Amino acid sequence: MTGRPLSLLDQIDHTDGLCGPFALAAQALLGGELRILWCADRRQFAQHDWPPSEPLALHVYMVDGDGTAVDAEGRRSEADLREAFGVAPGYRYRIEIASPARVGEVFRAALDTALVDEAAQLIREAGWDEGVPEATGELAERWAEARALQKARALAEADPAP
Repeated sequence: MTGRPLSLLDQIDHTDGLCGPFALAAQALLGGELRILWCADRRQFAQHDWPPSEPLALHVYMVDGDGTAVDAEGRRSEADLREAFGVAPGYRYRIEIASPARVGEVFRAALDTALVDEAAQLIREAGWDEGVPEATGELAERWAEARALQKARALAEADPAP
């Protein structure tokens, strides 16, 4: 049996800002190796308006025992994950095998145990301990909608109804 995919909002939250807590929770619950994807190509630095002299971590994720990348979108090949994070064919990149402490150094949100606990709860509720679903590419296809959901949530949290 395989667990269910996360909601679109949970996918964007945990691949764009909260990937550190998610990766730590996934490793703790599912086992596997933590990896950080680093930008190493001037073209991609330019896309992010980032100085090439400064390190740019694109994503942290877990690799399971089969060598498959796991993040909030589900299971996929590392090549598919790199492409989802803008590493086009022919672009240079670097993969760092990381400890949980290193993940916390690079992705500061991973130091927040409450965020790690929330990610762990999300993983358990989705049934990923029974099997991680395959990534479908839904987030890439519905990126604008996912961003709109984040914005609506932020506005509601900033101005709660009386």
